[in-house]
Amino acid sequence: MIVTFDFDGTLWRWGFDPEEGIFCRSCGPDPAALEALREWRNKGVSVHIVTSRGSSNRSEVDLFTDEWGNLIDGVHFTEGCFKANTLATLGSIIHFDDDLEELKELEKLEPRTRGVLWKTGYLDENDEVCDPDDERFHFDNWE
Repeated sequence: MIVTFDFDGTLWRWGFDPEEGIFCRSCGPDPAALEALREWRNKGVSVHIVTSRGSSNRSEVDLFTDEWGNLIDGVHFTEGCFKANTLATLGSIIHFDDDLEELKELEKLEPRTRGVLWKTGYLDENDEVCDPDDERFHFDNWE
């Protein structure tokens, strides 16, 4: 049995930088995601990271696996593509992700991978968990 986790905004938190106007502060592992990851490992499940990052942009992924790699059985970079094909190839039964578009893609899989929306991977300027889609983080220069 395989369970998968997204990286950015799921296992790894990003913080809002008011000067930049974007979520660009690298804030380290999400404690809630680490707990979920440990729970699955304790059940004997194989746990993998599946990220849409490119393999050339792996610095935070490497930081994470350097410390928590004993909980991870594999890391898969989709190079900017949707994760559904990778999840299907792995046979993931559950995938945790902060991106609704990624989770909607899972509905096309057969057999279907259950998607779980992750909501604690972003911090506001005060380091409080927030919803990055909240209107207070949208500005006139956004499309």
